[in-house]
Amino acid sequence: MRRWIISHESGQTATLEYEENKRTEPAEFVLTCESESIKNKLLDYFNKEREYQIPVSQKIDDYRIDVSKPTKNTMYLELALCTLCATLEEFVDFSADF
Repeated sequence: MRRWIISHESGQTATLEYEENKRTEPAEFVLTCESESIKNKLLDYFNKEREYQIPVSQKIDDYRIDVSKPTKNTMYLELALCTLCATLEEFVDFSADF
């Protein structure tokens, strides 16, 4: 089980849990948060389509663009976690591996 802590500027946290090795479609995850408004904001983020630049080779400009929702599978979910801070200003603690 992989668990990430998402911190809001108010000091509240959310927890995202999923099976790391389970590549299901759609991604199966559990999001828990005390604040319904923060939880809804995060769920909206994870259910909105976005573009992903997926490398095809080691060249910096050799990639394909996939358009998908982060909930499609765990690969997109993990990529969406990487841009969560820049998009929603929510901090993801990548060191938290419980």
